[in-house]
Amino acid sequence: FKVMGSSGQQLYSLSWGDFGSSLTSAIQLLRGDGDLVDVTLAAGGRSFPAHKIVLSAASPFLLDILK
Repeated sequence: FKVMGSSGQQLYSLSWGDFGSSLTSAIQLLRGDGDLVDVTLAAGGRSFPAHKIVLSAASPFLLDILK
């Protein structure tokens, strides 16, 4: 919908009711694809492809390392 602001400018408000589930589904697809992986974690002789933004959001420690 459209709302007029006090200065005459048009303001818009959008909502996305199932944003959380849509985001989760999209992340799962991207994770399986591997094209957007931008970091690899290695431990115990194994390697794990990952996304810097996800690691940074989940861990302040990794955020400091990945900046």
